[in-house]
Amino acid sequence: MPMIPFLRHHLQTPLSVHANHNHRRPWHGLRILALLLTFTLGLGLIQPVLAAPVWQIQTVDSAGIVGENSSLALDGNGNPVISYYDATNQDLKLVHCGDATCGSGNTIRTVDSVGDVGSYTSLALDSSGNPVISYYDRTNQDLKLVYCGDATCNSANIIRTVDSAGDVGESTSLELDSSGNPVISYFDHTHSALKLVHCGDATCGSGNVIQTLDGGVDSVGTDSSLALDSDGRPVISYYDDSNFDLKLVRCGDVACSSGNTIQIVDGPADVGSNSALALDSNGYPVISYYDESNINLKFVHCGDATCSSGNSFQTLDSTRYAGFYSSLTLDRNGNPVIAYLELTNQSLKLIHCGDATCSSGNILQSVDPIGDQPSSTSLALDSNGNPVISYYDFSSGALKLARLAGDDTPPVITANVVGALGNNDWYVSDVTVSWNVVDNESAVSAQSGCDPTVLTSDTLSITLTCTATSEGGSSSLPITLKLDQSAPFVAPVVSPNPVTLGGAATLSSGATDALSGLASESCGALDTSTVGVKSVTCTATDNAGNTASATINYTVAYPWSGFLQPVDNFPTVNTVNAGQGIPVKFSLGGEYGLNIFASGYPKVQVVSCGGGSGGSSDPIEETVTAGNSSLQYDPGSQTYTYVWKTDKSWAGTCRQLIVRLSDGVDHIARFQFNGKARSADAEVEVMQQIFLPLVNR
Repeated sequence: MPMIPFLRHHLQTPLSVHANHNHRRPWHGLRILALLLTFTLGLGLIQPVLAAPVWQIQTVDSAGIVGENSSLALDGNGNPVISYYDATNQDLKLVHCGDATCGSGNTIRTVDSVGDVGSYTSLALDSSGNPVISYYDRTNQDLKLVYCGDATCNSANIIRTVDSAGDVGESTSLELDSSGNPVISYFDHTHSALKLVHCGDATCGSGNVIQTLDGGVDSVGTDSSLALDSDGRPVISYYDDSNFDLKLVRCGDVACSSGNTIQIVDGPADVGSNSALALDSNGYPVISYYDESNINLKFVHCGDATCSSGNSFQTLDSTRYAGFYSSLTLDRNGNPVIAYLELTNQSLKLIHCGDATCSSGNILQSVDPIGDQPSSTSLALDSNGNPVISYYDFSSGALKLARLAGDDTPPVITANVVGALGNNDWYVSDVTVSWNVVDNESAVSAQSGCDPTVLTSDTLSITLTCTATSEGGSSSLPITLKLDQSAPFVAPVVSPNPVTLGGAATLSSGATDALSGLASESCGALDTSTVGVKSVTCTATDNAGNTASATINYTVAYPWSGFLQPVDNFPTVNTVNAGQGIPVKFSLGGEYGLNIFASGYPKVQVVSCGGGSGGSSDPIEETVTAGNSSLQYDPGSQTYTYVWKTDKSWAGTCRQLIVRLSDGVDHIARFQFNGKARSADAEVEVMQQIFLPLVNR
């Protein structure tokens, strides 16, 4: 037989699941398919990008070949309760887990062991938390139900044969109505029809109403999935194997006795097996199912209550052979969550849709991708919205449970600060702050203050805070930054300035820093051992690490005590006859040689004779014969004498003598010259008297 027809032949045995209550045919067709896939599928298929959350995987029962056809519900404490088929003993079993992960305290019961019973299980918990289970009795080909007397099915269990008219009871899907009475959809193999029973009491003991809802030449009604609308009316998705369609029936009343609407939802391609159904807040059907034509997982969100218009279709996982055993529920926002089997990689997978129509933001996760060929998925969400999945592990023949580790931790926030870090946590350049917000367990739903920020202005303190929220709560990260890009202000001061040769002076940096403050300051040493103009540098560093330097010039001067008599010091004006030699005396406190004048000094400068100076007048009492100006030193009196030769032509003028020593300091004395100044004609006459006799020779 060619490969594709062979696969299709063995997949005609339906495989069924529905939200929270899973029900499916035994494994023989899928086992053959799994073996064939080993030889027919290559390793080069393009795989979707998967999220990598933390799943807690637990083996719940491994006593024989157990775990097919599991159906899961969570009790009031969030602990799983699972019905399943024991293939080794052909029994119906139940486990009531002792904790949320089925890690300890589990109670396992064999609920029914009469004949080959327990396949196609579907489970619900009544208002007391006691399990109610529909299942198939293969020995008698009957639909059966057990109403457990307590939460672990330990005692007072009531087992009923609900329908025995022919071969009935495959593909069961169970819900409890508002009175706690079971409502079950199932497949009538004898008549190739979809059937429903609405029980008259909690144990299906009396008053049951059985209806045939749809039929055909071949199997119509396999893979049924049931939900009750807000009025308690059944809504059922199922597979029409006669026409290869996904179909939906919406009952007109609670017993489906009249007013039923049957709709082909998707077709005529081979679509609709493995359907799982839930109703949104408007009562519109939401269905996951297998598209055998394209061998992938499909989804439809119906546009109205009967799926007659406005339907939105999506292919959710295009990986080959993805979509078997789908189980569907809606999260608190109405977004679908779907568990299913993907045979190419033999993985249990889960998709959490990003919106109600699964059109964007979908998160695809590989739950148990270790080659265990998990199957028979049944899905529920815990009180935090975290998925819990029961499934069969073909490799070990065991019942397993996968639970997405609840996010009990808020997002982790880290700050990225880029800038030049100086001392004491001060930044000394522009600073860019960005944030990383990570939550590996759930999506970050909100964040504020987490945009990048650039700081350019100096600040003593600024606090930036990023706040983020996920399912695990909210977290905030404040960071406080200090920014000082300005160097200290340095203005050295030498006092006194000038400083006396060999004398003492003080030097201060004059440093200030208005923001981070000064951390250190230092200056070079003052040198007063020689005269002249010198310089010294001071350096200051602030607490941020910024450094600045400044240099000041200072003068080391001779110990000048002023002009000595006969010259009076400024502002007194000395009066003297022009042409006389004036002994200019001064003392430097010691002998420093005769080379004490600055180059080109002393100098004479004409000044006004007006009274603007405010000084008094004092005649020179001592003069010397005019000759060439000269400098002498008297060791006895430690006095320097500079004989200043004046000129007769200065008569009637005022001049000042500028004595600049080699230390660069000017010392000034003012003079008023008496006598008659010669005119220019007189000067010419004198020159003629001198030079004409020489010429006449």
